[in-house]
Amino acid sequence: MKKNNEKNKTIAKRTLSGILSLTLLISLISNIKYYVERAAVENSVSFSNELELDENERVKNIRELFERSLYKNKKLSEEEKKIIITSFEENFLNHYAKYLDYDSIVDLCVSAQTVDIKLMSDFARKWGWWSGSFNPYSNRYSIADYDGELVSHENLHAILKRGLMSTGLNTLVWGYGLNEGATSLFNNDFAYVEESIVINNLALIIGFEEMLDCYLNGNTFELVNKMCKYTSLTNALKLITLTDINVFSGYYDTFSQKFKEESYEEDYSEQFLNRFSIIRDIVSEMYENKFGKKITDDNLGKYITNSDGFTLGKNNFEFFYTFWFNQDGQINLTAVGTELIETIDENGNENIEIPSKNYVYSIEELQNLNFEDWIDMARNDLNKLEKNGEKILKNF
Repeated sequence: MKKNNEKNKTIAKRTLSGILSLTLLISLISNIKYYVERAAVENSVSFSNELELDENERVKNIRELFERSLYKNKKLSEEEKKIIITSFEENFLNHYAKYLDYDSIVDLCVSAQTVDIKLMSDFARKWGWWSGSFNPYSNRYSIADYDGELVSHENLHAILKRGLMSTGLNTLVWGYGLNEGATSLFNNDFAYVEESIVINNLALIIGFEEMLDCYLNGNTFELVNKMCKYTSLTNALKLITLTDINVFSGYYDTFSQKFKEESYEEDYSEQFLNRFSIIRDIVSEMYENKFGKKITDDNLGKYITNSDGFTLGKNNFEFFYTFWFNQDGQINLTAVGTELIETIDENGNENIEIPSKNYVYSIEELQNLNFEDWIDMARNDLNKLEKNGEKILKNF
């Protein structure tokens, strides 16, 4: 009996050793394949000029490099290439190509030449908690449909691929939530709203370009270092971990409701709100250490703590407003009414819309903008918009 146990242990050890060796071999082959592809791109294209051009010419040339690289991709159909080009340039490249350094430009072209797309199966659409996903190992993203924002979101993951299991701020599973939030913020979509809120407010504190730089270079540890200027290492790591937990618990909730064949209504669980409250407290502490003022006493702090972007819709006003960095690094302060209205345009067409008014400010302007005065101004502007149409649904 003892001999059999020893034999079984030996077999188990050899099996585990074999699995680890095979994993390392696959990893090595994949990395070699990537560096071969990267070397081929570097040898076939000159990138040095792009870094020396003025901003407009630089963006134009990087777009052209991306398009030429994508059209060399033999895995994609011509229609898929057109969708990627249109959506990715509109959502990301036109705004952020100017921030790409040499390595990022090369990675952009490598990804364009090698990435693959796969439409999800009916099973995945029915039971999955996602509408799109990127697999760094296979260098392929799967999508539910060819929606432009979705394609651009997953393509952004693809160009920021680092190794077999990482992309952007995400290393294995650590940083997954912040990475999705940053991708949504910089792709100008709303796939991960709560995570975008966290990234949006961190960017306000550490700096918009600094946040973008950490994201584009996949440098989560540098982001932690920047956060630690205004909070403890424990809090910085806690914020990242709690954001991850919120994302994965949201996935589980969605899947479990689908599995039970219940109608899914997105809502915030008590546990989620508790975690988000801790995150909000950490961000508030960072804000106060950054600006030297209590967040609730400061003009800019009042906009943050009362907006839909930090209270998840629970403010004390008769309208909502959101507080977001736009793609030029300024702040969009958008007031949104709570009544659907019907309007008729100059051609006699009927339109159903939600009254909203957007205001654009720099951070310095918002610091000097009186919060109560802005609330009054936004309220009056929304009232004027609502008077232009017939109210058809109150408090939607």
